[in-house]
Amino acid sequence: SGQPETTPPCAVVAVEEEAPPADALSPWLAAAFPNPASRGVRMLFGLARAGHVTIGIYDVSGRLVRRLGDGSVSAGPQMARWDGRDESGNRVASSTYYAKIEVGQEHQTLKLVLLK
Repeated sequence: SGQPETTPPCAVVAVEEEAPPADALSPWLAAAFPNPASRGVRMLFGLARAGHVTIGIYDVSGRLVRRLGDGSVSAGPQMARWDGRDESGNRVASSTYYAKIEVGQEHQTLKLVLLK
């Protein structure tokens, strides 16, 4: 669209939507878009209750590529964004990656495909 991005390269922002039912998994990781992606990807996730969340991007060997978040998040739908870069700020190779969200002992993963 030619407009500058309004969120930083890696961010967690609240999404104004209905929260999942109370019996839903905590956490849940619902969707990534675009997927496959060429420049970056947004991931919709949420919590049934507020808690400390860790979100990371991992390569196929299980190595942490980029930590997107590590902190307190309120209940309900949230959005995380990955710019396709590693912890050093370098663009990663075209490949399959996995987004993983962790809350305590619970976790969910989502497959991401990054193309150049």
